[in-house]
Amino acid sequence: MQKHTIIGTAGHIDHGKTSFVRALTGIDTDYLPEEKKRGITIDIGFAYWKDSITIIDVPGHEKFIKNMVTGVCNLDFTVLIIAADDGIMPQTREHFDILNLLEIKDGIVVLTKTDLADKEWIELVKEEIKDLTKGTFLENSEIFEFSAIDESGIREIRNHILSWIEKNSEVKPSLGIFRLNVDRSFSVKGFGTVVTGTVVSGSLAVGEEVELFPQKLKTKVRKIQVHQKDVSQIQTGDRTALNLAGIEKNETKRGSVVSISEFLEPTLFLDTQIQLLKSSPISLQNRMRLRVQLATKEVFARIYFYGQKELKAGEKAFAQLRLEEPVVCLKNDKFILRRYSPEITIGGGKIVDTNPPKRKLSAPKSIETLKTLEKGTPQELVENLILHSNLDPIRTSEISAKSGFEISKVETFLTELEAEEKIFRLGKKSKTAFYHSENLISAQRKMLGLVGIFHERNPKSLGIKKAELFSKLKQIALPVLELALEKLVEEKKLKQNQNSVSLLSFAITLSEEEQKNYDKVLVSLEKFGVSTPNLEDFSKEVGVSSEQGKIFLDLLTEEGKIIWISPKFYLLKSKLEELKNKTLKFFETNDSLNVTDFKELSNCSRKNSIPLLEFFDSIGLTKRQGDVRIRN
Repeated sequence: MQKHTIIGTAGHIDHGKTSFVRALTGIDTDYLPEEKKRGITIDIGFAYWKDSITIIDVPGHEKFIKNMVTGVCNLDFTVLIIAADDGIMPQTREHFDILNLLEIKDGIVVLTKTDLADKEWIELVKEEIKDLTKGTFLENSEIFEFSAIDESGIREIRNHILSWIEKNSEVKPSLGIFRLNVDRSFSVKGFGTVVTGTVVSGSLAVGEEVELFPQKLKTKVRKIQVHQKDVSQIQTGDRTALNLAGIEKNETKRGSVVSISEFLEPTLFLDTQIQLLKSSPISLQNRMRLRVQLATKEVFARIYFYGQKELKAGEKAFAQLRLEEPVVCLKNDKFILRRYSPEITIGGGKIVDTNPPKRKLSAPKSIETLKTLEKGTPQELVENLILHSNLDPIRTSEISAKSGFEISKVETFLTELEAEEKIFRLGKKSKTAFYHSENLISAQRKMLGLVGIFHERNPKSLGIKKAELFSKLKQIALPVLELALEKLVEEKKLKQNQNSVSLLSFAITLSEEEQKNYDKVLVSLEKFGVSTPNLEDFSKEVGVSSEQGKIFLDLLTEEGKIIWISPKFYLLKSKLEELKNKTLKFFETNDSLNVTDFKELSNCSRKNSIPLLEFFDSIGLTKRQGDVRIRN
C-alpha cells in the first residue's frame, strides 16, 4: 500500500501561499465566494497532487489562526512561505511557532515574490530566515526562490519535495485505535453526510461501525474516498472522506472525532505539560481563561498549575486544563494555547492524562506521578494508569485509550505486571479489569481500621455487618472489596461470622453476671423449642433488659447458634436441624406436605409454620406447588 503524504503551507497573509500551491498542483484552493471576492484565504483549502499527496493551504490572516492550526495539526512536511519584498512578518513568526509547538519534523522555506525584490535584498531576507530557523527543525532546510509571475523555481521545489517523499516512503504502521479529526462536514445529495480529515491512527474499512465524538453518535461507514476515488480501506496518514450513515449534517462539525466506540471518553479535564513561548507577552496565572486548539477543535479553558501559581515566558510546567465543553483525545496529543483576548498564540503543550483522577495541585506526589506519565517507560505508564484509576478497576480498552498504545502492546505490559504481582485482574473475558496491588493493600488497611473502630464502639457485638462495612467503603469498587475481604480472611486478620465481619483476635468479654445470663438464655431457648417469643417477652422471661436481650440474641446469631427464619422469628440451630430431619422423614412416605401436615409434625403454630416452610423453600429443602410442598 502506498504511503499518503500530507503537506501544508504556513506564512503571513498575502505572501503567496495559494499562488504557490496553484503553481505546484494546478489547483486553486480558495473555494469560498468571500475568498474569491477578497483575494485572501479564510479557511483551509485542499489540493490533490498525484495519487498520494495532499497539499493543505492555510489562511495567513491573524483572525483565522484557529483555521491554520486545524490545517497543520497532522502534517508530514511543511512549506514555510515568506514574501521576498516583505520578509518575516508577525504571522510568519506565529505560524512558525505553531509548527514548532506541534513538533512538525520536516519542511522547506520558499521565498516568494522574488520578482519584486533585488538580489541584495533577497540575501538579507535569507539571513533573517536563518536567524529565525536556528535551533529548529528548519535550521538546515533549503531556502528556495519562487515567483508566481513566471513560476520560476517551481521545478526545483517540486523535485525536492518528490525526492523527500521518495526517501520517506515507508508506510506508517496503522497502530492504535482508529481516529480521524474532522475538519470539514457537508451533505451530498443521495448519499447524506460526509466528513473529511486525516487518519491520525489505526485503520478503517467500509461497513465498520464507528462513533462520532463528543456527541457519542453511533454510525456505520457507508463509503470511503481518498483523493475523490472510492477505496475499501484507509490507514494512518490517509487524507480521506467518510460517508456516514444516519448522521445529519447539523450533528457533526469541525472539531468532532470519528473513532471506535469503546475506546474514547469525552472529558472536561486534561492534565498536561505546558510550554510558554519565549516571545509570549504575558505570563500565565492560575484560573486564567485561555483558548485551547486541540487538533481541529477550539475550546475555552481555565488553567490550574501543579506546584506553582504562575508560568513565565519560555518556561514549562504541568497544569490541568478545565474545559468549558468536552473533548476527546489521547495521551501525547499536541495542542496550541492562545490568549483569550487579544487572540495571539502564547504557547502549547501535550496531553499527559485525558481523564485525570482528583490530584492535589500542591502535592509533590502529583508532580512525580505526572513526570512518570509523561516520560516513564511504557510499562511504568500502564502501571501508573492502573494505580491512579480512581479506586476502580480499569479495562484494557481504557488503558489503550489513555496511553495511546495498541491493545496487543497493553496486554503484553499487563502480563508482565501481573507476573511481578504489581497488579491483578478481576472478572472474566470481556469484563476483565485490572487493579493495582497498592490500592488493594490500601483497601485492606481501611477495612481493618473500620472493623477495629466498630469493635471499640460496640464491644458486646461480635462484628460489623458486611453490608454496613462495604457501605462505608463505597468509593471502592465492590469486586475489590470482596477480594480485599477474602485475602484478609486468608491472611487470618479477619473472620467472617454468619452475618458479620470481625477481627480474628476479637472476642466478646462477658462479665460474670453476663455469662450467667448468657447460660440462662441458652437454657430458655431450649425450653421455648419452636415457639420462641419476641424480644420483649424473651427478655422478661430471662430476666434481663430489652437492650441486654438484644445483645444476647445478636451474639448467638453471630455465633451461629440461632437462625432467623424471618425478621421476627428465630430458632436455635439445633431445633431447626430437628425440624429439617422431621420434614425429610415425612417425605419418605409422602409425596407432598401441606401446612396442616407441617403443624402436626413440628408442633408449630400456623403463624410460625408458614415462615418456616418459606425458609425451607429458600434453602432448597422444599419446593412449593400450589398449596403444598414437595421435596426439592
